Amino acid sequence: MNLQDKLEILIPTFNRKKLLEKTLEQLLDQDSPVKDLQITILDNACTDGTPEMLAKFMNRHKNIKHVRNNIRGCPR
Repeated sequence: MNLQDKLEILIPTFNRKKLLEKTLEQLLDQDSPVKDLQITILDNACTDGTPEMLAKFMNRHKNIKHVRNNIRGCPR
């Protein structure tokens, strides 16, 4: 079994587009040991352009999945 069969990266986010973009760039860097892992973004109905930014990443990287919640923000 290899690492891709054992590990998935989950990233919850709400209106942190710039930070998420930087994180994805680092995770997907050519030298990153986790660049081929499945990466799932859990989007809590961001309103800052996160879905559009993720669409660009998903066009280039087939291991990114975007799950968008209908409820905005973080649950309390």
